[in-house]
Amino acid sequence: MKKLLKVLLLAVMVMMIAACSGGGSASSGGKKKVADDQDVLALHFTTPGTFESVERYCEVTTEGKLVEKDIVFNFAGGESVGFAVMPGEKLAEMTNVDNLEQYEINGFKVYRFDSGNDMMAFIQNGEDLYAVDRYLNTVDDGTILKEVLGGVSFTKNTTTTLDEAGFDELNYQLDDDHSVYKTATRISENAEGNQTEKMVFWYYGSDENTDFRFMINAYRNSTFEDILSKEDTYEEKEINGIAYKVLVNTNGDPSYEYYTQHGNDVYMIRNSGTSNGWFVDRSEESYTCFEKFLNTVSFK
Repeated sequence: MKKLLKVLLLAVMVMMIAACSGGGSASSGGKKKVADDQDVLALHFTTPGTFESVERYCEVTTEGKLVEKDIVFNFAGGESVGFAVMPGEKLAEMTNVDNLEQYEINGFKVYRFDSGNDMMAFIQNGEDLYAVDRYLNTVDDGTILKEVLGGVSFTKNTTTTLDEAGFDELNYQLDDDHSVYKTATRISENAEGNQTEKMVFWYYGSDENTDFRFMINAYRNSTFEDILSKEDTYEEKEINGIAYKVLVNTNGDPSYEYYTQHGNDVYMIRNSGTSNGWFVDRSEESYTCFEKFLNTVSFK
């Protein structure tokens, strides 16, 4: 699920947001620190001063169109604040906006929706939909959300900083027999700007129908003991000269999750199949293509 939108997936919006595509363009190559990136397309925000970690999540089609970008700052105690854009999406086509609380801040209209301790603000800026989310450990009357929105402004930016959908340290080959229509990246950094995790998703199929997804996640400065679940069973396997710890699939199907240690980092390679938000389904075709993909992976 999308990093920020998992808290914005209202029942009336889930299918629309999951299928979104749109305009906007990408400026490849991330900034030195994710926290230095203060823009999701035209929305400019003030960076919080006391965050513990920050994540940047981006989805881009193979044609270079931005589908979504989120930047989420995490605080002590599990609280967070996030900023997102969904180009080409209209809130009024997703739900009845008359049912949402509305007010103006800094000259733009805000549509507010609360879900428990989540306070969400949607802003329609031209053809693009923006969202600001503030998660607290206690219920608030909206004062904190308004303080966050007070640091938000809109520019004329039509490009935005994204991250490369790949790994400098890895070689791999995507299957020529199956088309990738979209990629997604998630970069996680600590407050000092050191990368703690990088995740890349490849979506196979089409925007109308995802056949399956493959994912590589690099856990920086980690070991198997840090990452592997003590409740699961793993077996050892070597592919293309790489030693893996392979998750044993309890339903008898081939494994969909492989882990390998390379230097100070652990890499997870996963067949993520398709998902409806609750359940994951992996087709026989996805297992076949995943095996081919694993045989192309090597370290530089």
